[in-house]
Amino acid sequence: MEESVLEEIFLPLIKGCFDTEETKEVLLSTIDHKIQFHNKKLLNHYEKTGMKHIESSHRILELKELRNKLMRFLSNSDNTSFKIESIVKISIK
Repeated sequence: MEESVLEEIFLPLIKGCFDTEETKEVLLSTIDHKIQFHNKKLLNHYEKTGMKHIESSHRILELKELRNKLMRFLSNSDNTSFKIESIVKISIK
């Protein structure tokens, strides 16, 4: 039987140059989706075990803080003064 060899791959999830509004839309929707994912995970875990899923609870707090920092940063930027280059990479090992 042949064994499969896993390699490390990099996937450019978000790549490009965006103005402030586009950056807000792309990044906030991604963060919001991650929060929804962890909320569902938290609820499913609670329904099955009656206990809180600690990792998801912590991640939700981290993501909300990240979202707030991003909103503060973007609200202080002038839409016409610069572009924000966003590159988000996923590394699967």
